[in-house]
Amino acid sequence: MREAEQTADLGRRSLLAVAAAAIAGLSPPRVSAAEPKRSVDGPGLHHIGLFVPDVEKAIKFYTDGLGFKLKYRWPDTVGKQGDEKYANPSAGVFLDAGDGNYIELLSSGNAKLATPGFPLNHFSLRVADISKAYKAAIAAGAKPYEFKFPDKTWDGAPLDVTTGGDDPTKFQVAFVLGPAGELIEFFQNARL
Repeated sequence: MREAEQTADLGRRSLLAVAAAAIAGLSPPRVSAAEPKRSVDGPGLHHIGLFVPDVEKAIKFYTDGLGFKLKYRWPDTVGKQGDEKYANPSAGVFLDAGDGNYIELLSSGNAKLATPGFPLNHFSLRVADISKAYKAAIAAGAKPYEFKFPDKTWDGAPLDVTTGGDDPTKFQVAFVLGPAGELIEFFQNARL
């Protein structure tokens, strides 16, 4: 990798690390260009979720301006927990920072999912066992985060999700509120 590309890559990773630390109320971590990519077998940052008024304009800014790559796009998602289904019409994209970490861009038209910390909504941790991570967070003092849908409420516990569109992808998510009220997502999937 050329020096300019390494500098851009380090800048993207630094942006993600500083933003995640700010959400969690922590001091920003030091990021080194020599740090290895985390695997899906252990915890690590997966993505930071941003609600934006114009997704296409934001994609252009992050890809053309900052060098992120468009990794994955979806028109909607459907979550399933037991027999309950949770439809979310909000389209979104993952922009790859170059090291397996992403910025997730979601349309801010879905205001019910925009809190807390609008437009910086949440940070997501990659985990190997979502149920274990969720239970450990609750045992450590995190609070379940409830999502209000028009006809029901999801309690934030592990949920099987499938994206819509031409390339459906399955993954699992769970959400909790950390000790400072920060929204934390646990994300389990080997592909993304």
